[in-house]
Amino acid sequence: MRHLLPTILLTLGAAPAYASPYDVYGAGARGAAMGSAQTATATGAEALYFNASQLAAAKTGLSLGVMATFGRPQILLKERPDGYEVPDIGPPSRALGDDLIVRDREDTETQKPLAGLTIGVVAPLVFKGLQAGVLVFLPLPEPVTLSTRFADERERAFSNRLEFERLGAAPHRLDLEFGLAYEVTTWLAAGVGAAYLPGFAVNTGVYLADTTDQADADLNAVIDTENNFGLLAGLTVKLPADVVVGLSFRDSIALRVTTSNDLQLNGITDGEVIEQQANWTPLYTPARGAIGVAWSPDKWSFSGDLRYTFWSTYEDSQGDRPGFTNVFSGSLGTEYRTSEVTALRAGAGFEPSPVPTQDGRTNYVDNHRANFSFGAGHTLQAGETVLDIGWYVRIQGLIRRETSKAQLDNYPVCGEGVQTLCDEIPDDLVDPQTGRPFPEARGLQTGNPGFPGWVSGGWTGSLGVELRY
Repeated sequence: MRHLLPTILLTLGAAPAYASPYDVYGAGARGAAMGSAQTATATGAEALYFNASQLAAAKTGLSLGVMATFGRPQILLKERPDGYEVPDIGPPSRALGDDLIVRDREDTETQKPLAGLTIGVVAPLVFKGLQAGVLVFLPLPEPVTLSTRFADERERAFSNRLEFERLGAAPHRLDLEFGLAYEVTTWLAAGVGAAYLPGFAVNTGVYLADTTDQADADLNAVIDTENNFGLLAGLTVKLPADVVVGLSFRDSIALRVTTSNDLQLNGITDGEVIEQQANWTPLYTPARGAIGVAWSPDKWSFSGDLRYTFWSTYEDSQGDRPGFTNVFSGSLGTEYRTSEVTALRAGAGFEPSPVPTQDGRTNYVDNHRANFSFGAGHTLQAGETVLDIGWYVRIQGLIRRETSKAQLDNYPVCGEGVQTLCDEIPDDLVDPQTGRPFPEARGLQTGNPGFPGWVSGGWTGSLGVELRY
């Protein structure tokens, strides 16, 4: 019951953002083909993602793009040794016995193909040099159902699997960004905008007339929504010799769900209510700053970006801060115009993982990523109508990473604040019937899905086509 209403809201509502889809798939056909090195050279509505000030010089009009994902990222679990099984003791133990687990522990070897539609609009406003833009990413064929996860042994009672922290379905969500840019002088432009996400607060009243039939309950709900905006800002400076420098900043933004359940149990609560509370952060995008340089001699264009992402503020889906590391990432891109109507593009980039070694209790799976991309743009003209068609292919290699849980002489009991691999059944847990410790509680018992370790890697990619009018 606790998860019902938030799940409906996340599925049917404006399915929000974990990491921006453009972080993984690229933004715009030109940007994705050039390795996302666009802080100083974005040309359309995708400037809102790369550098809002680039809107001032962007071509006005409408763009429509379609993208699809493919690939095979893998999480291969190491075989569990014997002797660490969790026995079915029941209360007073909180641990779920191995015989009661609903889903088997298994590898993650497939990625569901995903698709999306990108819509961009750039339009001039009243003053010369002032332009506005809107950029939207729509998941296809329908919004993805998002969910929360535990990063430790508690997940065994649910999916009992490991998932990539920054890949898969998580970034495949609705993205809405908008902003303004103004060309202050011939060599300076400034822009500002915002990314949007909703938030939800759900209070559920539950009346259980028969505690022996918990499937039959009466529910009422009060649902409050909120609007969350993440600042987008940028500057573009044009220097001599066809050199352009871009600076941009994207603030953090999150979708949070707070829930409270007020339970009334017939014959038990006696006019009082039992309160349950949960605070989730299903989607979180950390703040990021970037600097880019572009040089466009004759038919060529060369660009490079350096980004710094504040992953130390990251919140996982349970609202916990796992202590990720801030990282630098970079990319390079090039474009060559073979004629007035055709341009060839290519790019490459590298993004280190912000996730520290997972040799303790938690199982955040993430890899260093190297990406390579290529594509082209073509201009078609029929009378006064001009159409630009762009396409791209983007491949990301997940650099192999092996994780092993640290071996300890004495394992602490699982509880709040414990970061090492922990014992789910304390050795001194007493059998209420005999008054003696359970013999099967001796040593380490753990059902942690990540124990004793795993190997992650593989590859993933995206391809897309974009039409600009």
